[in-house]
Parts: sequence; C-alpha cells; structure tokens
Amino acid sequence: MFEGKDLENLTAPLENENEAEKEKEIENRINDLSFAFSVEKYKQLKEKNTELKFSETLQQYSTSFFDLSRKLCKVKGGENEEMKKNINLLKNKIDEISLDSDNFAAINNYLKEENKKLDLENKNNQSQKEDEKWGLMSYHLEAGEGTKYENIFKKIGLSKDDEAVSIHTQEAYKNEGKLDFKDGYKKLALKIKNDLPYMKAVIGRSWLMSSPIADKLGFKKINDIDIPENGYDTWLQFIDKDGQVNKKRFEKLVQTGEFPYKVSAGYMMTEDFLKKYLPESEKGEIILKELNPEEAKNANLIKTEFKKLRIDWDNIAGADNLEKYLRENCSKIFDYTEKFPEVENFHQKLLKFKKENPTLNELKRNKEFIESGTTFDNFLRKIKYKDKRVVI
Repeated sequence: MFEGKDLENLTAPLENENEAEKEKEIENRINDLSFAFSVEKYKQLKEKNTELKFSETLQQYSTSFFDLSRKLCKVKGGENEEMKKNINLLKNKIDEISLDSDNFAAINNYLKEENKKLDLENKNNQSQKEDEKWGLMSYHLEAGEGTKYENIFKKIGLSKDDEAVSIHTQEAYKNEGKLDFKDGYKKLALKIKNDLPYMKAVIGRSWLMSSPIADKLGFKKINDIDIPENGYDTWLQFIDKDGQVNKKRFEKLVQTGEFPYKVSAGYMMTEDFLKKYLPESEKGEIILKELNPEEAKNANLIKTEFKKLRIDWDNIAGADNLEKYLRENCSKIFDYTEKFPEVENFHQKLLKFKKENPTLNELKRNKEFIESGTTFDNFLRKIKYKDKRVVI
C-alpha cells in the first residue's frame, strides 16, 4: 500500500520531550498517518468506483478532516442542518482541489492551514466546558437524540429523554505506560451517586471497546453500530505506551487495509456500574432518578420552545420584544415560576442579555450565558425525573 520510504517517514521516532509539544507532535503524526491511509484507500476504491470523490474517503478516515469539520461547526454554530451544510462546503472545496489530478499534497496543506486558522478563531471560545478528568479517564454528559450516541441509545433501550455518561480514555503514554482505569471509575461512581443520579448508563466509544480490556472492565459490546474511522478514538491505537508510533500495528493496517481494532461502542447500565465500582462503604440503599413521563413531556415542550428561541434570537430587537416573544412562544416555562425560583432568574438573565444585544454566536462565548444554560438544563432535570430507590 505504501512505498518503503513513505512508511519509514510515517513511523519514524517522535523526539519531542516537552509534554505539550509532544502532544502536538503526536497529533500531527496521527493526522499524517490517517491522511496517507486515506489516499491509499481512495486509490484502491477508485478502481472499483470511478465516480468516488476523495472527500468521501477523507471524511471516513482522516483525523484532519474530522478536526476541521468539528472546528467549523464550533465557529459557525447553527443547528444540525447548518452543520451539515458547513461540512458539505468543506467537501466541495476538497473536491475542487482534487480535480487538479488528485493533488493530495495541496489538499493536505489546505486542511492543515484551515485547522490553524480555526484554532486562532476558537482560542477565546469558551462555549464548551472542559470534561472533568481523573487520571486516564474523563467524562461528558450525553443525550441521545440528534447526537453521535443516538444509535447507541436505541441499541441499549434508552429513550430520547434519557441521559448517559460518556467516558473518554486517555492513552497509556500519558500515565507512565500504564492502562489503569479503576481509580477513575470509582470516582465516577461516586459522582453519579452524589451528583448525577439521573444517568441511565455509562457508555464509551473507542478502539479499546473492541479489545479484551473492555471485557475485563465489565463493558458489554454493542454490535452493528456504524462509526466513522476518522477520529482519534480510532487512530490513537497506533501510538504505543511510550508515545511512539506502534510500527508493528500500523504495518498490519498497511498490509491488510483493516484496522487491528475497530472503534466499538460499549456500555454498562448505571446500577451495574455502581455495583462494580462504587466503594463498599458507599453501598446500600441509594436514591437514583427515573423519568416521570408526564413531566418529561412538559420538559420536552419547554426545550423545543427554547430551541426555536435560539434560531430566532438574532431577529428579535430589544428586551421588550423578547418579553413578548417569550410570553407568546415560550409560555410553558412560566407554569413553574412559583415552584422554581431559578425560572424567574433565568427569565431576567435573558432580558439582560438582549439589552446588551449580542448575537447568538457571541452569547455562546459568554461565561454568564453558559452558566445560565447549565441552570436551565438542571431545571429541566428537576421537573422530568422522580426518585427511584435501589439497593447497590
């Protein structure tokens, strides 16, 4: 698949000792590995399908494409349809360059330069919270509907109203070569018991979920999930415990065209996770949460009304017009004003933001607005869940 010199360059030792600089060097090398593989895969597939566009293969395998499309969506914002539009524009640009005799070097340079530009634009964008991290593990809260986890939710029997914890695993080279998850999982179990009792499951998506490690940790594998192989959750399997390219594993990919470990999804239902990882001193009867179906309908209505507000925000002139809009189009939330003081506080914050007149994209970078969004999400959880007593 690759010529000897190309393979030698791609798997050459990484020499940077500085931690931050080495992290960037590893990221750049993964981008090079995945781009080179995309080129060779495209050449093979093109022989069978002459209509194939290089952008399609890049979207399936390239981490550079994955990075750029993710950053584009973050900078440009928009709902799902708008995000798809931004990605299609990116693909069109790549195919434009590709028309020039499949100019792969020019495409690779274009991806690198665009990624650099968007890094600068994103520098001060604080619209997303950092995941909490414990050792090799970090986590994020996920809904199913309209996210990359939607199919996983369906496969394990979760509804569109449920929520789950998604776990993300750091590589062994960041932990002196050791893959030790149990301490992080114990802390997550405590976090779920004390702060996240409404989580229905713990889920993960990575190459580790198709390895024997997942079985040892207690995760059940989910089959028949179509996951693109363009993310770091696929390509980090080619970095070894010392932070070097795993030459043997990459050569296997080169020889077979198949990943040694496919990205898979795995899960544990919350009660099973707590039974396995909650410290013994914390076990006994505890209170988790389950959906209250009638109130979940009300929460969904409020969520839908405020999703429309996000779309209309830039077209609403002034606080008085916003007040009128809220009363006419987002009225359900006001049914909860007496019982939940945070509703009126949230209402007043929205009017304050509108007086300052930022665009929605500017608001997304506003710390106070982000905190208000968290308050709003927590309010919806308060009304849609009820107590569920379980013995762990």
